[in-house]
Amino acid sequence: MEDNLWFHHAQGIDTFLITDNLSTDRTAEIIKSLSRELDIEYFYQVEDDYNQHKWVTDMARRASQSHAADWVINNDADEFWKAGSGTIKTFLSKIPQEVGVLNLHRYNAILTSGRGNSGNATAHQQTTEIFECTSLNSFGQPLPTKCIHRASDYVIVEQGNHSVAGVAGERLDIEEDLIILHYPHRTLDQYKHKISVGGAAYAVNTELPVTTGATWRDQYRKLQTEGLGAFWKDLALSKQDIVFGLRAETLFRDSTVVDTLQSFKDRSKDRNLHDALKRLEQKSQPLIKEVGKTLAGNISRVPKEIRPTRPLYYNLEFCVSGPERQLEEISDLQDSKSAADLCKDFAKLRDMYSLFPKNVHLKRFLGDVLEIEFPEAVARLRTDCKDKIVILHTSCESRIRYAKQSIASFSEWDKKHHHILLIGEDQVRHENDTVLSLNYDDQTLIVPVPDNYESLHRKVFYALTLLDLVANPAFVLKLDDDLFLADGPELSVLMDDLEAQNVHYAGKRVGTSHHKNQWHGWHLSKCEDPVIEQRGYQFPLPREYAAGGYGYVLGRKGLEACSYMYLAMKEFFAMRTIGLEDVYIGHAIYAENLKLYDISREENLLAMPGLTFRHLNNQEDFD
Repeated sequence: MEDNLWFHHAQGIDTFLITDNLSTDRTAEIIKSLSRELDIEYFYQVEDDYNQHKWVTDMARRASQSHAADWVINNDADEFWKAGSGTIKTFLSKIPQEVGVLNLHRYNAILTSGRGNSGNATAHQQTTEIFECTSLNSFGQPLPTKCIHRASDYVIVEQGNHSVAGVAGERLDIEEDLIILHYPHRTLDQYKHKISVGGAAYAVNTELPVTTGATWRDQYRKLQTEGLGAFWKDLALSKQDIVFGLRAETLFRDSTVVDTLQSFKDRSKDRNLHDALKRLEQKSQPLIKEVGKTLAGNISRVPKEIRPTRPLYYNLEFCVSGPERQLEEISDLQDSKSAADLCKDFAKLRDMYSLFPKNVHLKRFLGDVLEIEFPEAVARLRTDCKDKIVILHTSCESRIRYAKQSIASFSEWDKKHHHILLIGEDQVRHENDTVLSLNYDDQTLIVPVPDNYESLHRKVFYALTLLDLVANPAFVLKLDDDLFLADGPELSVLMDDLEAQNVHYAGKRVGTSHHKNQWHGWHLSKCEDPVIEQRGYQFPLPREYAAGGYGYVLGRKGLEACSYMYLAMKEFFAMRTIGLEDVYIGHAIYAENLKLYDISREENLLAMPGLTFRHLNNQEDFD
């Protein structure tokens, strides 16, 4: 919806009238936001019988009666109308007055499949530039034209927007000077949902003849019987198919939509970044100035003659040097060119944060940068995780199968939860080269950290930081990929208890009072880095922490503690030594003065209550 409005705005469309028919996504929210910049009138239609011609006729007449329109486009959200050159507005200004209706051809965007899997074939207005020269419906017939017409108080729009009555003047068929780029197929799941909703609406409509909406009705029938897999497979094109189609002139390339949307996207990103930077500076200035003012006030209350006896008298400038240096660097940030550049400078931003980590506004700014650069991924992650129990399955590419089996074991768990499968990347990247990014596809989270054993602590902390910055889950339940659900009610009782007691960190208590008593060779033969294979634990260990292999739980404050440590203590993660993920979590909890809640019992020594190990589970495979 947002892309459609901005594209047509660029094509010279002045006003938008929008009817929302029982949408369950973010349509209303998006329209409300865009109404601050675009001239939009919004209608909410509660009927579910798909009497689209009535709704569109009402809007077309209102465009004439209330908005003094010259021309009216009756558009669907998946249609992008464009002029061959210039804009629609300039093209229409040249149409003779005696012409009242223009008929336009539609050209479907192709579905592209990767790795030979047609089920994953996709198309999207932000990325797809290849279209069919002749597009057919599901019956193999050419797509009917759509029309644009002069405004009329008496117009009647046919179902599907293919023709109109009540408009005076000639009717012309337009070829390449004005066309519609059509994106009816985006993903198979999206298309199934579209057909399910639209087809069901046609099925209950008692006013329209059964011949109306034939394509919708046919696809709905197939969805309910044989499915749409074969239909989707026929549409999907490989890279070689596209190369052939372009040369055979059965396909053509048009980048107008992609280029226009990228332009608006860049402009919107620049504007949002500018606002976020200004907000960061304006909120940080009084906070940081108050630090110096408070410390100076403490000295000023001491009689002048005895001030030299106070350590703060000599050290005030050093006490405020960190916050003041941070403010200087925030000021320098105002010249930042793009959110993408800031993401590349994540190490620098973490160093800046470490100068005065009490500045919560800088941490919030990092969340803003993520939302500016990765808006869709942030929206998905936030929707999936907010106020839920997030089960974080830590795994790697070679063990994804086990992690998916672990996820499947929770299929009947009735708590409000969401699964995230966490893996790293296949390249080795030093901590100081780590970028800020969000690669998330509704379940799998890929973080820019090496996908190896010695980087597990970095991988987990990166994921926890993302969840803290943008997702706000109620709890994070961290599991290795060999832990399975064995007793859902038992795990539910545990989670309810943790919530009732407002627990921030829970698991099986382990640890020792002496560093030398730890098992320093636990990681040997598991690491890729030969240097790490020659080193023990070259950092302090907390006296107690929750065992990682047992599974542990972080509440909101526990999650914030981990995010704080990852952002503020970069070099602790940059050490070329084995990083024990559970030990690092223990350090983060200690640094925030939080306590470990021990949930281990005699009958649950290997895994937390309700869980079991894969090799102990009778069901070896949940696929």
